[in-house]
Amino acid sequence: MKKILFILTFLITFFNVLNANILQEAINNAKDGAILKLSAGVYEGNIVINKPISIIGKEDGVIIKGDGNGTVVKILSSYVTFKNLTVKNSGNRHDLLDTGILIKEVKHVEVSNNKVIDCLFGIDMQIVTNSIVKNNYIQSFDTDLGLRGDGLRVWYS
Repeated sequence: MKKILFILTFLITFFNVLNANILQEAINNAKDGAILKLSAGVYEGNIVINKPISIIGKEDGVIIKGDGNGTVVKILSSYVTFKNLTVKNSGNRHDLLDTGILIKEVKHVEVSNNKVIDCLFGIDMQIVTNSIVKNNYIQSFDTDLGLRGDGLRVWYS
């Protein structure tokens, strides 16, 4: 019985690790200018977009789920499109500005038609120019108002 339980636990862990990295691997392997059209499903893991690509949900139900620590999506490249997605489950640390979507030191980024839920801060823009953030639904944690972060933070943008 213990051997079966061990094998089952190993298989579940193995498949969770594979699933956790699939979106980040797709981003890492994409060529500049690539368009990643995601099907409905949960894409685990906090991601970093560090090249000019488009990530678009092609149907309802595309969820990028953070691990409950830090920022869920970091956009650190210019010329990125990020739309029609649900982003959820950031960390809850105010001192680290745990955010659903961080856009930092870039230009010509579009973030539109997304849902950002269960994130301390919704969308955080830091030193961003010539970019569009529109039609996004943002909802913080279900906690006291004083403990919720801002829906949209705009600094030097």
